[in-house]
Amino acid sequence: MRVSTNMIYDQGVRALQTQSAALLYTSQQIATGRKILTPADDPVASARALDVTQSRSVNQQFTTNQGYAEDALRLVESQLDGATEIIQYARERVLAAGNPALSDADRRSIATDLRAQFDAMLAIANTRDANGDHLFAGYRSDEPPFTKDGVTLTASYGGDQGTRTMQVSSARFMPVSFAGDTVFGAGNESVFKVLGDFIGALEAGCSLSCAL
Repeated sequence: MRVSTNMIYDQGVRALQTQSAALLYTSQQIATGRKILTPADDPVASARALDVTQSRSVNQQFTTNQGYAEDALRLVESQLDGATEIIQYARERVLAAGNPALSDADRRSIATDLRAQFDAMLAIANTRDANGDHLFAGYRSDEPPFTKDGVTLTASYGGDQGTRTMQVSSARFMPVSFAGDTVFGAGNESVFKVLGDFIGALEAGCSLSCAL
């Protein structure tokens, strides 16, 4: 069988087209950094690559969650440090108010100072995180957990007992919020109740012994 010029030409064209397609495929592999461009290239390897990709995606999400949880806990810690400083300062002011040499006006001045500390504590108790969620509201994080009662000078808790968590690994969850009545107390043991009682007594002109 004689090989015609047209046959040679056609074979050459097909070969060039095949080479061109191969070069294009290689270029796509280089550009994307992927050996397998479509599942049809290697179904088995493609399935394995999908598993690896999904696993990497999950691990990346865990890493993201870890960062969020750490930020949330740092914010909680800083707010609790601030609350501790307020309590220590209020204690010093209350002890100072017990000095019998002070006048009623002096004690009312201290009461005014403690009112500011009360409001500062309330602001801490109603702190929001970067997403706008309240840190100390339990699961009810969309509403401020503490509401001030200006008449009795106390604050009531409207959150719940939940603790929101963030999954940071396949088997570990970290807390990112806390129940406010656990942190700031409840009922007669609430830090707001204690501060309010002292402020009320001082404004009424009582000595520290009267407040107690």
